Amino acid sequence: MVLISAGLSGCLFSIPGISKGNYRIQGTVLDEEGVGVEYVAILVDAEIVAFTDAEGEWSYASAKKGAKVTAKKPGWQFGDVTATVREDNQKIYFIGMQGELPEL
Repeated sequence: MVLISAGLSGCLFSIPGISKGNYRIQGTVLDEEGVGVEYVAILVDAEIVAFTDAEGEWSYASAKKGAKVTAKKPGWQFGDVTATVREDNQKIYFIGMQGELPEL
C-alpha cells in the first residue's frame, strides 16, 4: 500500500518494509539565488520519502535518529551534502545549483 499526500509540505509517501522512526524533519531546498526549487526528491537513508513543493519546502514525519538525509533532482547538483537527523522537529536546508559542478 502506498499513501500519497500533497500539500504545502510537499508530497509524502510511505513504502512498506522501510523501518520508520518517530522524528519529524522538515526543510527547504533553495537555488543559489534563494528561490525554492520544486520537485526535489528528499531521501532518508537512500530511500525517497518526500518531494519539495513549489516553494521548495518538504517534511517527513517518520525519520529515525541518526538517519542520513540528502536531496536529488536530475540536472541539479547539491554537492556532497548529507544531513544527519539529530532531533525531533529538525529543520534541514539544501542549496542547489542547476547543471554540473565546476571542477576544482
